[in-house]
Amino acid sequence: MSFEISKSPASSIKFKFQMSQFEGDVEVYSLHLQEFMRLIKRIPHDRYLIELHQYNQKMILKISLDHYEQIFKIPESENYGQEEFETLVNSSEFLSNCLKRFITMREDFTSSFNSISK
Repeated sequence: MSFEISKSPASSIKFKFQMSQFEGDVEVYSLHLQEFMRLIKRIPHDRYLIELHQYNQKMILKISLDHYEQIFKIPESENYGQEEFETLVNSSEFLSNCLKRFITMREDFTSSFNSISK
């Protein structure tokens, strides 16, 4: 027996109740709290997919290009808001460094994959 409760599609918390096993004459139940990453904002950009998420008391900045992704996790206690993240990603130096890392990631993956496929 199991059932799930979810407040709304925008809710970031989901409860899952499940009967896990029998121990003699006693039924053992478990309650699981599952937390999902919540999309706060998608920041428009010509080259990258840039998303700001909230999960596990962290603000998560995800920058994707092709098959590669860079993730920056900042504790919510640092008190950075959406405006600071938008300013950061609109900084040409930050995105230039991200592009260099994406190129290095692709080179590393390609060379490693080619070395094992020979």
